[in-house]
Formats: sequence, C-alpha cells, structure tokens
Amino acid sequence: MATRVGNWKIKFTVSTGEAYAAVECPSCRQSMQTTDPREKFRHCGIVDCLTHEQQDILLGRSAPGDATPAEVIAAQNMQAAEVARNVAKPVYWDSKKAAEAEVAGMQRDALEAATHKIACEDYHYRVGTPSQPRPQTQEPYDPFTKNT
Repeated sequence: MATRVGNWKIKFTVSTGEAYAAVECPSCRQSMQTTDPREKFRHCGIVDCLTHEQQDILLGRSAPGDATPAEVIAAQNMQAAEVARNVAKPVYWDSKKAAEAEVAGMQRDALEAATHKIACEDYHYRVGTPSQPRPQTQEPYDPFTKNT
C-alpha cells in the first residue's frame, strides 16, 4: 500500500468550533471524518495520513511543537503528584542526630551520677559513720586443734 499525505481537510464544527479532519476519495467515493490525529484512511490500496501541521491543529496546538491544553494539564498534574509524593515521604533515620542525642543523654546521666556521688561523700564527711562496738577478739583458727 502506498502512503499519501495532504488529502485531508481540516474543518471546524459550527456549534463548538472543535477541529476535525475530513477526507474523501473521488475514485471510490469513500469518505471519513475523525478527530484522532493518528487516524489513517485506507482505500483503493492507498493509505492517507494527516500532515504534522494538521495533527497539531487537531490536537489544539497554537504552534508546531507547543504543548496542547491537555498536555499542559497533564504536566501540572504530574508536578502536583510529585509534590504530594515528596511531602508524604517518611523521614529517614539521621544517625548523626541520633548519636548526638545519645551523647547528650549520656553526658546528662554522667553529670547526675557525679552530682549524686559528691552529695553522698559530703553527707558522709558531715555526718560520719556511727561508732560500733568492736568485735571480741578471738583466738586465731587452728585447724589442728579440736574444740571441745
């Protein structure tokens, strides 16, 4: 099948002004109307295709290579979805901050322990230990002596 370009005519609807493409074959009297820019019209062993400019007009592009309104909306939706994905990401474990917090906790605990130790030593110096009676002296233990 041979491919032919340029038989399509771009027309606009009266009510909405929407663009559509129409093609007609004078030899076989077949015709077709479409809004799909990738549509192909097969007839008489020939395939008729839209030109790039006609495809742009059907897509609603103001100039060749510009984004269509639907493509602009899709790009905005993708950007909004990307922002939403980034906001919803969990906070990753920060080992440096965790280590710093652990070191600070250990220093606080060490300071409390040192303060308590100093307070205890101060108490013992001020109050002293109560005197206790001395134990009675005993004979040293001799394993070879039998106690009776």
